[in-house]
Amino acid sequence: MGLYTVTKKMRQEWLEMRENGDTLKEISKEVKYDPRTVAKHLETAQHERDNEEIRKQIKRKALEDHYAEIIVFVDKLISELELKKSLKRDDSDVYWIALQQHMPKARVWPLTTKLEELGSMIVTLAEGLKTKLSENVQLRISNLVTDQSGTDFVLAGVVDVVIDRLLRPDVPLPSFRIIREADETQTILLGRLSVARVNAGSINKAKEMVTAVIDNVAGEVKTWTEVEELARSLLDRDGFINELREALVTIKMRKILPGNCTYCPF
Repeated sequence: MGLYTVTKKMRQEWLEMRENGDTLKEISKEVKYDPRTVAKHLETAQHERDNEEIRKQIKRKALEDHYAEIIVFVDKLISELELKKSLKRDDSDVYWIALQQHMPKARVWPLTTKLEELGSMIVTLAEGLKTKLSENVQLRISNLVTDQSGTDFVLAGVVDVVIDRLLRPDVPLPSFRIIREADETQTILLGRLSVARVNAGSINKAKEMVTAVIDNVAGEVKTWTEVEELARSLLDRDGFINELREALVTIKMRKILPGNCTYCPF
């Protein structure tokens, strides 16, 4: 009995027979091997199966951890996109590399590129507007104020406020805040932006002036061609942001990534 070497495939078949209810004697008779040989290989087959299952579990856990790390990275990208209204692609980041290798044809990549290009365009438009606004604001100051004696107006920040209003039209204008400086002058802030630095007795006058300049300039600039172009670019940016967020959320919700990457554990 048993003229041939027992292969792994053979003993796994014997194990299936045993699990299906066949007795050791019945298996031995069917395969024409000594019962002791059959018993020995049944034990070996069980060990092999257990070891394979352990390896599968280790591999599954490693892959799950690998996927989980990338999904955490995707979640961070979503948060960055919502906070900064932009997403800078970093091809030196291992998670960027892993995500791109797993999903080379994902919508994330062309959308990220378009958003970066549009972001650069918006910065250029804003800088051009800032230059034009600086000249306009200086003219407004000259027209609004005839007597500046005893004051030290530093109104470059007004331009930043107007630009900020254009870039974030849905955010209400913040309240004034006063900061006392070491040289006894007072810095006037609108939210996070400095709009004037004056002597203590000129605070109210400076606030009135700043408010008047902002109101006058903000109303006029809405008709400028540059502002209209900026508004269109911001609208396009919001569209790309929504598409990119949707693409990233889809990846996040699937949790399992297709394909492989350089950093896959197996």
